[in-house]
Amino acid sequence: MNRLFWVISVTCLAAVMLAACSNQESPATREPEKPAPTAPESTPTAPSSAAEQSMTGELRQVDLQAKTFVIKDQNQIDHIFVFADDTTISGTGGTQGLSSRQGSQATVWYSKLGDLNRAIRIEIATK
Repeated sequence: MNRLFWVISVTCLAAVMLAACSNQESPATREPEKPAPTAPESTPTAPSSAAEQSMTGELRQVDLQAKTFVIKDQNQIDHIFVFADDTTISGTGGTQGLSSRQGSQATVWYSKLGDLNRAIRIEIATK
């Protein structure tokens, strides 16, 4: 009796497995998957204007060749900024005057461009 029960169980199990395998489509008969639709590629334009921020502190190092400067904030933390030819600078004679005003109080309006702080406008306080 045990032997008959065992034979029937194995046969049923084999039948179930065979039925499950026959319901699967073979890779040859399967329709190729279509790639998911993607957004159309767009050409990069000017970076999206992030919210303009401002900071006031002491104008520290100025590198005219690299077009960078450092502002030390009220917490004594140095922040590096980059500027461009279109950056508005007041209180100096333009970019050349920045170097001579190191140690002065300055306010910079900037936007984040990735990891960079891009200066939009710089105002140097008059002494």
